[in-house]
Amino acid sequence: MLNESDVPILKKVIVASGNKVAIGDTLAESLENLLSTYAVDIEVENTEDLEGLIDAIIKANKNLVESNNNNDWEMMGKDVKRLQELITSLETVKQEEDKKKEEAEKMNQQLNTNNVNNTNDINVVNTTNTN
Repeated sequence: MLNESDVPILKKVIVASGNKVAIGDTLAESLENLLSTYAVDIEVENTEDLEGLIDAIIKANKNLVESNNNNDWEMMGKDVKRLQELITSLETVKQEEDKKKEEAEKMNQQLNTNNVNNTNDINVVNTTNTN
């Protein structure tokens, strides 16, 4: 708070609906802007799974190419940083998925080993019963 009163003063109002965002000095102005061409589309990326990360990396790479074509060095730096972050996230998700696959394979091996042991036990019982 910059003023001396105990009540905060509202400076700007931000509203959002779906993938659109708008800002105004009052709620009415913000809502009006949301329904006009002043609204800005935002994209929400799903970077929680492999497919979402791949899509985000492809998009970031396209942004980097565009920044390069426009000779926008500042934006290129941001695009490279974003790509690095996404690739690091991809490595983490890939490691987690590989770990889950490895654990599933171990469980399958244990189940197969148990099934073989159970089959051998049954054969021993059957052999004992036939004698």
